[in-house]
Amino acid sequence: MLDGSQDSFTQLHKWNAALNGTLELEFKTEQPNGLILYTDDGGTYDFFEIKLVEGALRLRYNLGSGAQILTVGHDLNDGHWHSVKVKRRVEKTSLTVDNVTQTRASRGKEFRFGHVNSNSWVYIGGMPGWYNAKLTLLALPSVIFEPRFVGFIRNVIYADPHSSVPRRQMAHSPPTSSKKIQRRPMDHTTNWCPRQFKKSSGRPPMRWTDSIVKVAGRTWKRDDKTENCGVMYNLKDQRQTSNEMGRFNCESCRKNVEERCTRQRIVELLYNLKDQKADQQ
Repeated sequence: MLDGSQDSFTQLHKWNAALNGTLELEFKTEQPNGLILYTDDGGTYDFFEIKLVEGALRLRYNLGSGAQILTVGHDLNDGHWHSVKVKRRVEKTSLTVDNVTQTRASRGKEFRFGHVNSNSWVYIGGMPGWYNAKLTLLALPSVIFEPRFVGFIRNVIYADPHSSVPRRQMAHSPPTSSKKIQRRPMDHTTNWCPRQFKKSSGRPPMRWTDSIVKVAGRTWKRDDKTENCGVMYNLKDQRQTSNEMGRFNCESCRKNVEERCTRQRIVELLYNLKDQKADQQ
C-alpha cells in the first residue's frame, strides 16, 4: 500500500532493459494522478516514466533521440486492478494496458537503454527525497515534482542484473555510506565471544580439587618427602600405601592404588576440617 506521503515509495532492483526487454506490473487506485514507476540511465539521456494523468496511463521515455509519449486507457482510477506491460524490441516500444496496445518507434542508431551497472534503481510510487538536492542525477528532473501514487502496486516483473529471465521483484535497499549500521543488543541465544576472548578447550573453570586448594592451599599436592605436609600425609598413611603397593607388580596397578589412597586421604581431610570448624563454632 502506497499512501502518497512524502516518503512513500518503493525501490527495486535495476531493470536490465538493454535492447529487448519487458516490464510488467498491476495497479489499483482511486486517484486520477500519480507517478507509478521511474528509472533512467543514471542522469544522462535515457529514462522510462509511467504515471497516471487524469485517469489515463502515460508512458514517457527517451532512448537518446528525444522524448516519446504513449497514452493508453481512461478512467483507470476506478478502484479495480489493471495490468500494464512495457515491451522493447530495438527501436520499437509498446505499451499495453488491459490488452489495449500502442507502439511507437524511436529515431536514431543507438537504442540500448543506458548500461545496467550505471542505471538508476527502479522507483515505484514516487521518488526519494534526496533527489531534491541532486537533480543533475536525473535524466528527467521534472519527475521529482510528480504527485506520488496512492493505491496498490503488485507483481512487478522484469529482468534484473542478477537474472536475464524476467522475474518478480522485491523491495531492495542498497547500502550507502550515509547510513549507520544499527546493532541490536545480543541476548543469551545469540551471544558469542570474539577470537581474542575465545574460551579455552583445556582446564574447566572449576574442578573438584579447587575446594581443597581453598582450604589447604596450593601445597596440598606435595609428596610425603616435603616438610610441613603432615597435615595431609602421616606415617600411618605412608605405611598403608607401601603395603598396598607391594601387592602389585604392574606399574599401572600401582598408580591406580596410589590415586585411590590419595583420594581417600583427601576425603578424610575434608571431614576433619569440617569437624574442626564445627568445634570452633
